[in-house]
Amino acid sequence: MTIDRIVGMDLKLDNSYHVLDSLRSFIAHSDGEASLSMYQKDSTLTVYIKPSNSAFKQDIINNLLAFRKMLGIKIIFSKSLSVSDNISFVTTF
Repeated sequence: MTIDRIVGMDLKLDNSYHVLDSLRSFIAHSDGEASLSMYQKDSTLTVYIKPSNSAFKQDIINNLLAFRKMLGIKIIFSKSLSVSDNISFVTTF
């Protein structure tokens, strides 16, 4: 699993590090070779995930839904989710 970019997150804060580490673990459980990019602006976090193989996409989505329930956050998936190989979503804190 590679983390390409983290923009705007202060990893010195315990909550930011916890969110990043949990998200990385949930994605790596499905696809260890996926890449992850995260951008934070104010209270919105935008996440882009590129699976190494499109066969892992549904498993990653299922794990993201479990991640959402565990942390109690709302995830809004992009509308291009069904036609694109990439997974992107926005969440707010």
